Amino acid sequence: MVSPDEEKGVLLELKRKGCRQFENFLLAQHRIWYNFFMDALCDGSVCKRIDLAINDMVGILNIPELTTKCRNEECISVFRSFKSFRSGELVESHEENKSSMGHTLYIGSLKSEVYFCVYEKDYDQYVKCDIPVEETPFKNRFEIRLKNRRAYYVLRDLLPYHDAELACKAGYPYLRDG
Repeated sequence: MVSPDEEKGVLLELKRKGCRQFENFLLAQHRIWYNFFMDALCDGSVCKRIDLAINDMVGILNIPELTTKCRNEECISVFRSFKSFRSGELVESHEENKSSMGHTLYIGSLKSEVYFCVYEKDYDQYVKCDIPVEETPFKNRFEIRLKNRRAYYVLRDLLPYHDAELACKAGYPYLRDG
């Protein structure tokens, strides 16, 4: 989006397929995300939100079980709150256990600059792309969502390393400090 007010500039919001399509655009230019973010920051852009995600391909963690752990106060965290959502369909479908699918767990306040979102990606892919649950390559997705100054500083911390794991090992202070 481009604002008629030049001071506000351009808003670029990338979600789902938009990220993959933009990534292909970057690859055609022999660039990677790190190059794009470095160029954007050097040009004075403002990062309002960035999500760092890991896809769980085998279902290592059970989202409903994690929710139960939170309810039973068995989750140890610097975050003080959690929210849990469950979705399904009200009509009959070819999915046998659809009513128990679609669990999402947020750890931390959604108003905070840092919080976690954990959800069943297989159900998400079924709803959004009509991919049968048993055929999707992803089971769960674990995201840390960062906003405003946390997004900026984490992005700034990631750029020199070109590797999120190395950045974490090096300190990543804006992610750790609650």
